Amino acid sequence: MGRKARRSLEAARLLLAKGHLDEAASRFYFSLFQAGIHALAKEGRRPGDFRPGAAYWEHRTVARHAAAIRGRAEDAGLFRRAMELRLQADYDPDCVVRRDLEVLRRDLERFVLEVTA
Repeated sequence: MGRKARRSLEAARLLLAKGHLDEAASRFYFSLFQAGIHALAKEGRRPGDFRPGAAYWEHRTVARHAAAIRGRAEDAGLFRRAMELRLQADYDPDCVVRRDLEVLRRDLERFVLEVTA
């Protein structure tokens, strides 16, 4: 899943550079989500560890455990902000604002690159 996270991050960067803001927001979020899955799986965790019978990773499960991945409380907020932008990108008639993506980008990139290294 680490490779997918890095590829999603690269796609997000390219989309942002081309001005495709909604699409970039979605890819940035999924790079974060995939990196979170990678980190949890690397620790030997599985979806069923968090919800009995679960066979796949739920977004809320990964987000709830985001702070524990790197031991940084602020990562919970990073996941929340990224999810909010993705939901806006996917479901709101208004486009995501470039500045909002740029503010999130640095911390998100650090998370993805650190946990998938």
